[in-house]
Amino acid sequence: MSTEKLPMVAGIFKILGDETRIRLLWVLMNGEKCVVDLAKAIGMSESAVSHQLKELRLAGLVSPKRDGKRIYYSLKSNSVRKVILNIYDALDTVY
Repeated sequence: MSTEKLPMVAGIFKILGDETRIRLLWVLMNGEKCVVDLAKAIGMSESAVSHQLKELRLAGLVSPKRDGKRIYYSLKSNSVRKVILNIYDALDTVY
């Protein structure tokens, strides 16, 4: 294992360490959504959701796509889905 990437791995875990961001990623696993739909889905304000999406975008976990006035977000890659599902499934063996 290359130690060069360890700070990046730690950074991703730091981003994933927030329940709100995990909830957003979980919703996005079902397909792209706009901020309005994401806010409704997790019961938060659009402003708070936008802030969390910015963090996820900067971490390279989600991608934005503009459609008129709305921006739709999706998981950046299937790898993000796999990581979340692997961690979720691992809970059965840990607990």
